Amino acid sequence: MDKKIAIIGGSGVRKIFEKEISITNVSTPFGISQPIAIFRENEKEILFTNRHSLPGSKSFEHVIPPHKINSRTLIFALAKMGARRIIAINSVGALKKDLKLGSFAVLEQFIDMTKTRHYTFYDGTFLGHDEILGDTSIVKHIDMTEPFCAEMNELILETAKELKYDIVSKACYICTEGPRLETPAEINFYRMIGADVVGMTLIPEVILARELGLCYSSISIITNYAAGMQERVSFEEVKEVYSRNEEKLKRLLTLLIPKISEDKKCRC
Repeated sequence: MDKKIAIIGGSGVRKIFEKEISITNVSTPFGISQPIAIFRENEKEILFTNRHSLPGSKSFEHVIPPHKINSRTLIFALAKMGARRIIAINSVGALKKDLKLGSFAVLEQFIDMTKTRHYTFYDGTFLGHDEILGDTSIVKHIDMTEPFCAEMNELILETAKELKYDIVSKACYICTEGPRLETPAEINFYRMIGADVVGMTLIPEVILARELGLCYSSISIITNYAAGMQERVSFEEVKEVYSRNEEKLKRLLTLLIPKISEDKKCRC
């Protein structure tokens, strides 16, 4: 099976690629997938999807709220199409004032504060002996000591430094349920327990990727300061800061992707 690179991100990220081959939806045991675009760049096939897109559609618009994203379908579909490495793009709020708006963060750890999502492919439901999942009736206790791919994280940091970008290494992401934003009391608590940034989309993507042995790294864009650190927080502000930094993200990905080898040297 081909060892493709997959990117999960906002619709604008798709514009960095020129040679789009097709857009498809993948049938999985967990439902029909979001649209997945296939590109060919520098002899590599790249898969792109937007986690917020409507399953079964060919549109990459942001329509599904974070707590309703079917992550099992998304990760299964990418694996079925041959993805072995996933770069996730996440918008995050900063919990510390020394983190600059518009800068990037590479994640090393996470804290999960979500409540209602599907966190595993292996929930005791037998789906047959699937070529990707194997026997789904078994229970898997996945080691999450290193949730993110150390090899890809290093490449992201190296590439960002080449571009002289502000980038935070070894950040801890706390994932909340959403779609509401957090209270100042919650943010204060999250800061006390060691989180650096907050968002709503990392979980359960990173867990499901690890269950399938896929490399997963996140490029998180710091779009706002969290509740209690500025007068108000709005989704409009998040979109505006993200849009302002989209060109920087495109340059980072353009330089990064050719560096990613098909031969994994990590422990994912």
